[in-house]
Amino acid sequence: MRSENGLWILPTRRRLWQLQQFFDHARACCTSTRGIIIVERSEFEEMGDRYACLRMLPGWQICLTKNEGQGNKYRDAWFQYEHLDWVGCLGDDTWPETINWDRRLIDRLDGKTHIVSCDDGWQAPKRMCGTMLFSGEILRAVGFLYPPDLHHWYADDFWEAVGGATKCWTIDMNVMVRHMHAHLTGETDETY
Repeated sequence: MRSENGLWILPTRRRLWQLQQFFDHARACCTSTRGIIIVERSEFEEMGDRYACLRMLPGWQICLTKNEGQGNKYRDAWFQYEHLDWVGCLGDDTWPETINWDRRLIDRLDGKTHIVSCDDGWQAPKRMCGTMLFSGEILRAVGFLYPPDLHHWYADDFWEAVGGATKCWTIDMNVMVRHMHAHLTGETDETY
């Protein structure tokens, strides 16, 4: 799998402190692949000065969308990733902890394995949650990354069912991208 022909997608909503935590952890873990942060346009217009202060990784950029909601953000950005060899999904509440986590997960995509997830410190290995990686081939076969009509939740349930039924999903429990989910940390705010 060509690691340079793919990207990570990270939708966010007003949680810049968490987003910076992701970048700080990713930098410490030698992350070398590119990505986009998906932000709704009016939020960016309101908070652009704060987004400009983010210490992002090289090769990362902000992608503006017209819609709110995680599902809509992925659908709005489809043109950015539909043609790629691989696409990874992250949350602004995920923190890489394994050195070279990104390339290690990409290396698991092998023609039979089209979906890879990792240890999230919470639901793995029973569930696919937090960080997910897809081959471009499987995304083009189904025609989307985020299922139609879903607003925020249950996309991982969809891909878990597809990956389990087709035996094309693997979990790498030697890679940790910790999911710092609000209900675990107690740090909820109005965006939840």
